[in-house]
Formats: sequence, structure tokens, C-alpha cells
Amino acid sequence: MALWRFAAWNVWDLYRSESRAEEIRQKRLYPAITDTVRPDILGVQEIIAPADGGGDALKRLTDATGMIPGTVARGHQIAPQDLYYWVGLLWAEDIQVKPGSERDYRGEMWHNLVTSVIVVDGVTMRVGSYHAPPFGRYCRSDEAERVVSAFTRPRPPMPGIYGSDSNGLSGDRVQRPDGIWVLYDRIRRGKAASVLLTSTLLFRAAVGGAKATADMIGRPTVVIEG
Repeated sequence: MALWRFAAWNVWDLYRSESRAEEIRQKRLYPAITDTVRPDILGVQEIIAPADGGGDALKRLTDATGMIPGTVARGHQIAPQDLYYWVGLLWAEDIQVKPGSERDYRGEMWHNLVTSVIVVDGVTMRVGSYHAPPFGRYCRSDEAERVVSAFTRPRPPMPGIYGSDSNGLSGDRVQRPDGIWVLYDRIRRGKAASVLLTSTLLFRAAVGGAKATADMIGRPTVVIEG
């Protein structure tokens, strides 16, 4: 199977301002994506745009990076302005996307989750970009369950990977040399994290990095990048 690179990036209020400082930041951001990260698929969070402007904002980012604009979905409003947080997916020209597979989970999330299905060397996979809520224990738990179902309920089952601004949400445990299982990140814990832990979702950094992630491709496993 050909190797390809998936990355996640919270671009932090991108396009909210047209100030000189924001212009300078964008000039640093674009080369970081194209020259340093060089992703085949990129999941982004916190693009800022009006209620009907997410597609234009995502295209502005892809025009600057040479990638193809994929699915984009509106999240929470920045009141009282007519501005919203958006999540989106971008991909390289050689990524094959299954037509009609785009999914927007608006109305089920504080921010949003967006997914698409790609085909890599004949293997069908679901990819996504998710922005978790910044607060609310029960809200976070509910959303964690919905993210799990989005990636584990498709019929037939398929492997998947999503990138996220998890806002401290991760439920992975790692085994210490003495055999005891502990939280990968002790700050990231709670009921919402346990929802991910008891599913088949794995936090990439906790399972051995890129090689382990590559080894899992082809199995019905979902990897969290974020």
C-alpha cells in the first residue's frame, strides 16, 4: 500500500481579521503546511467565516496551499457577529474521494464533525475533522459517543482516521514497563475520555506514532490525530 500523510491543524481564528498581523501569520502558516507538514489529507479546525462563507474560506486556504477543497461544516457562532467556527478537510490531487460520501454533523455538535470516504490502493477509509466542545462534561461525553458512532457504525465496517482539536479529550491508556495500564495523558481524563477508551478509537501518539498507525491501516480501526 502506498504511504500517505494525514495531519490535523487548528488554524486558530484563520480569516477572522484582515489585519497586518494576521497577514504575517498567514504568510508563515501556508509554507508550514506545504513545506513542513506536506499532508496528503489535512483536517482543519477554527477557520472563521460568515454563515454561508465556509466554502469560500476553505477555498482561500486551498488556493494558498495547492490542495483540493473538500468537505467543510459550520460550527458554533461567535456572537454577536455573523461569524462562525468551521471545520474542514483538504486533500492532495491524487487522493481518490468517494462521491457523495461527505457528511456534516451540524446540529449534533457544539462545533462540528465532518467526514468523507476515500479509497487508497483499493482500501476504503473514512477520514474526518472534529472540533470538540471547550467545556461541559456531559456535552463532551455525548459528543464523544457521537464521534465513536460516526466511525464505528458504517456498514460494512471500514478503517478510519480523524484529526481534531480535542480540547483535552483523549481516552487512551499505555502500558508501563511494570505492566500497569495508565492514562497516556493524565490531564486528559473523565467520562468523555472513557467513552473513547471503551470504543475502538486510538490516539495516534499513544500507540507508537506513524509506523504503528500505518500498520493498522486495513483493519477496522479508527485513529485519532489531535
